[in-house]
Amino acid sequence: MRQLFSQKLDRIIKEKEFPFNFQIDKTGIYGIEITASSKSWWQNLIKLRSFFKDDDLILKIDNLEFPKKGLKQRRLFDSEVAFNGNNLQGKKKTDLFLIKLNKGTHLLTFLADQKPKIHSIRIYQIDKSEKGENLIFQHSQECWNINYLPQDNHPLEDENRRQWLTIILVNLGLKNLKIKASAKQGKSFLFFKRDDADLKLIINNQIQKNQEPKSHKNWYWCGRTLKGREKTFEKELNLPPSIHYIELWADRSPEVREIKIGIGIEKSSPCPIFTLKDIQGYTFRGINENEDFNRFDREILEAVNFWNKFFFSQKYPPKEPLNPNLVKAMIYVESRMGYHKPPPRYYPSYPDVIQIGDPRNPAIHTLREEEGYFGNEYVSDTEISHLSYSFPKKWLPVKIERPFESIFWGVRWLYHKAQHLRTDESGKVIYPYQRRWFSWQKAVKRYNSREKYQEEVLNIYKKGVDPDGNKLWKVESLNPGNVKIVALLLVSFLFLIVISIFLFPHKIFTTKSLIKEINSALISTPQYFKIIQKIPLLDEKNSIGILESELNVAKGIVVLNKKGKVIDIFPLPTENKNIFTWEENWSLGEYLNWIKVEDLNKDKTIEVASEMINSGSALARPFYLYQLENKKPKLILYLDDAVSETQLKDFNQDGIFEILHSFSLDGTGLSGRMLTKWKEVWAWDGKKYKKANNLYPQIYSDLIKEYEQTLKNPPDEEAMIHYRPIIKCLLKKAKQNQKGIFADGQDCLKFE
Repeated sequence: MRQLFSQKLDRIIKEKEFPFNFQIDKTGIYGIEITASSKSWWQNLIKLRSFFKDDDLILKIDNLEFPKKGLKQRRLFDSEVAFNGNNLQGKKKTDLFLIKLNKGTHLLTFLADQKPKIHSIRIYQIDKSEKGENLIFQHSQECWNINYLPQDNHPLEDENRRQWLTIILVNLGLKNLKIKASAKQGKSFLFFKRDDADLKLIINNQIQKNQEPKSHKNWYWCGRTLKGREKTFEKELNLPPSIHYIELWADRSPEVREIKIGIGIEKSSPCPIFTLKDIQGYTFRGINENEDFNRFDREILEAVNFWNKFFFSQKYPPKEPLNPNLVKAMIYVESRMGYHKPPPRYYPSYPDVIQIGDPRNPAIHTLREEEGYFGNEYVSDTEISHLSYSFPKKWLPVKIERPFESIFWGVRWLYHKAQHLRTDESGKVIYPYQRRWFSWQKAVKRYNSREKYQEEVLNIYKKGVDPDGNKLWKVESLNPGNVKIVALLLVSFLFLIVISIFLFPHKIFTTKSLIKEINSALISTPQYFKIIQKIPLLDEKNSIGILESELNVAKGIVVLNKKGKVIDIFPLPTENKNIFTWEENWSLGEYLNWIKVEDLNKDKTIEVASEMINSGSALARPFYLYQLENKKPKLILYLDDAVSETQLKDFNQDGIFEILHSFSLDGTGLSGRMLTKWKEVWAWDGKKYKKANNLYPQIYSDLIKEYEQTLKNPPDEEAMIHYRPIIKCLLKKAKQNQKGIFADGQDCLKFE
């Protein structure tokens, strides 16, 4: 075990929270040694520091907490790991954490009550080729043996019955333990301090008993019986990976000569990462050919990848990952991807597309930890707790207001239904706890107990057939024997398209037919369709309106006459339009973020700029710029990227607006996508808007600093394996633009 870092702080912690960052260059097993002290309430009272309050200090590693064992409540300040003033009474205590850390930056967060003192922090790396003075590493198959004695807190200070050392194994196995120590009889000390020296050993809240006659039974090393002789504790424990605490309590000053810990390393299961290519596309578009059953693929992908990664990083992962296609099939059965129209006053199918939030069912009440609803799961070998232990803070409180939230919490509930605890033949839970898994097929049945639910989901998942017999998808190989059949079907399909154009013109996306449908809907169903905003045009005859549809989903922008009748619509981008796209699919976005109507470029023509918002994990905000050419809306610029924001800026103060577009190049939804931030400026050249990044170098200063910092101290080392070359490329492009040389960051993102 090699010392990587050592810092003597000798600092009194006056703030409530004290952060301490450190860098790891290689993924592996590390030792984090903290030596600190804290005073008791009476010591603070004498020095007038506080009244009846002792000093306390606890520590979190990358937000991982270390509560007291054996309690349902997650008590931290009186845990085995805490530095408790009433126990220490101003003396030093050392904590050694043995933990697996990934390459990158890590955070120690110290939480203080009153004014404890941190003396030193040391970081060690377990390395099979190196030996430290006090710490030795040996490697044999499944057991790594570490010899350890504290650097700043050995030999022990003389004090009465206090914690001296706590060794914490974080998700590691405790194979064996060997400790050599001696303790003196009271006669060996000064006349006025004749108390015996003793040393107590506690393993996971279990005191190791002293079986010698006339000894203090709770002190394995007892000065009364040892009289200065050495005694060895050596035991094979074979405890599986979990949080393990080894505590040594000292009375007076026993001598500890050797501590040898055998830790067990368990290989982690590979975490599968699905991509959009893994999700089966549904070719069926509904009876009227106007429904997109692939519209939540990205949301499904992010939710499944998130929870797969979480549970595959835990002890006892599932035998196989949750497949996003199974979740997609469930959403189809639950709500037909949100297109199902339930009877009035029934629970709606949108935005809760997987129906996790239906108040008639216990799921949402359990997720919210409401009284009377229990949802306990395995947390560790010694702890069972509510499934909220796994909830990411950024998605709290639990709510279902968007499709992504529905899918995210639905997948978490499915994972809850997929697991159970190990029990004996009578059904009693066995301690230490172990997580067990049902098959995903059974988990689906437990998710919704309706008799035919599982059958309907699996028919879609495996065969692509929905409950009504519709074929949602079909995959066949094109061998030479069926090429002619495919060609014949293709010709027939094209023929049907031509026929449909002539026989059913009202079913094809045309401006005229859509305007007719919109006006009809505004009159016949005003509760579902309405104009939520009107902006007068300069001619004072017409106005721009925002059409909103059911469930506050904005459909798009329209032109209204004086009577409020729709006379024109703002078209979809060409890439989003086809001949089978009509009123149900005409949508510029789900929500309007902002809209501006004026002559933006001094060409004596009105422009309409609008940023919409689409729900889901991509955080996409499509931007549209239209020009009213001869009073007809014409799309002249369309920007649609992940994690985007578009602003109108007059950089030159000349009355002509430039367009600043900020976004992430990687739109996959993976955790590292925020590392690929980029900005671009679109400027008016007299005829059109085009990229002009190099003309506005000031926008790249913050990006350059961020790229350099990311490369120097990566926030996510695993993600950097893929993103490092992209970030280097972006840094180069940003610097080129600062020098006035045009460069486009879009060129940096190249997927294999």
